Amino acid sequence: MSTNVAIVDNRDPLLHYAGGWVEGGAPVEFNDTTIWTGTRGATISFTFIGSSIAAYATVAAVNQPNASMSFLVDNSIPGAYTPHGVTTTTPHSLLWQSPTMDDTSHTLVITQTAAQSGGVIFFDYLLYNTTSTNVHSFFVDDSDPRITYTGGWEEVLTDDDFQHTSHNSTKVGDSLSLQFVGKSISLYGDWVPGATSNASFAIDGGPPLFIPSTPPAARTTNNLLFNSGDLANGNHTLVVSAANDQPVLVDYFLVTPNGPGPTSPSTTSGSSAASSSSGLSVGSNSVQTKKSTPIGAIVGPVVGVLVLIALLVAALLVYRRRRAHARQGPQSKPDTFQTTPYPYSSYSDSNSPSGDSGLTAYHARHAHVWRPGAPPPGAMLPSSPIDSFGTSDAATQFYPANSVNPPSSNSEIPSRSKGTREARELRQWNINTNARAPASAAGQSTVLEEPPQYVA
Repeated sequence: MSTNVAIVDNRDPLLHYAGGWVEGGAPVEFNDTTIWTGTRGATISFTFIGSSIAAYATVAAVNQPNASMSFLVDNSIPGAYTPHGVTTTTPHSLLWQSPTMDDTSHTLVITQTAAQSGGVIFFDYLLYNTTSTNVHSFFVDDSDPRITYTGGWEEVLTDDDFQHTSHNSTKVGDSLSLQFVGKSISLYGDWVPGATSNASFAIDGGPPLFIPSTPPAARTTNNLLFNSGDLANGNHTLVVSAANDQPVLVDYFLVTPNGPGPTSPSTTSGSSAASSSSGLSVGSNSVQTKKSTPIGAIVGPVVGVLVLIALLVAALLVYRRRRAHARQGPQSKPDTFQTTPYPYSSYSDSNSPSGDSGLTAYHARHAHVWRPGAPPPGAMLPSSPIDSFGTSDAATQFYPANSVNPPSSNSEIPSRSKGTREARELRQWNINTNARAPASAAGQSTVLEEPPQYVA
């Protein structure tokens, strides 16, 4: 299996921090991020499969700095770094590199052994040689021997580039080619202020793509010049050609391998793949292209679940309603209900039996019970005159005992004269008699109750 160089950014979730670490970053740094600590004893740990590993950082120019780091692989391979004579803040500085080890699983622990406020060592990224494809990305520096330069390319040495090197074209037609194994590739490089650089990019002999003149958001370093997008897994070739006489500055490539990626995917990408090993090389900013799940694959199951829930709720409501009706059973209205005339004050009736007082004793014997076919309780009696007594029915209205609208004043209470009372009781007797009298059957006679008699 071929060996490649993997890159891990300081924000990768595979890195485990302990102690007080502070986030930082600048455009010149990998993924524009770094991290530092002013706490002595703070640690970083990382487990990987590979044969060697190196740590990179931005080191600040501080007079007599009080800062240092120690490195320990598998509790057996030590290392250390202390800045000396740094006169210019330098990104992409190599802090420590392990010796060659077996290509197996290892654990690196980085410890801040001395620290001061403000920070001196700003940890940026790790690079390690590995034959595994279960990494987020590989990277290839511009000085990697797997890159073939054709024409008048020149190597440029600068602190702001990875491995402190880059390549730039000098004339139209200058080209480079890189063979890689993976499913995507990106190229990062520099821009010369005021230049109108242009180049073409072609994958596997396909139609070339051109970059326009310097984009408005361009910066001097870590610019994404090209991204291939998703490619079929396998071997591919990228060819880059200068389209004018303006310099095309190439710093590094990032390649997404064919493998499934790390167990905990990195939040950033950063690597290039190549067919053979070239040792540790510094990479530049990487951008991970993530595949999104098709919307239809999400919406379809969600809608189906919602419809199923709605059907279950509807079925439950229908079941509960039917069950409630079954428990209640058929309801029927009562056949009879009793009404009581509007109460009057005591009235002495000398003709009433047993000496009871007036209407009270009479209605105790002749309580009116309404039955189907009889006038409804509380209904007004006919307004025609009663000939036997010569009185009007204007004062013979009856009110149910539970009426919500009884007379609101004494002026509405019917007259208590003898004629009014006799007319009312006679009419009540007629109603009761008609309601109770059954139809005469053959050979039977019907005996009706005699109406009350009054003596003038």
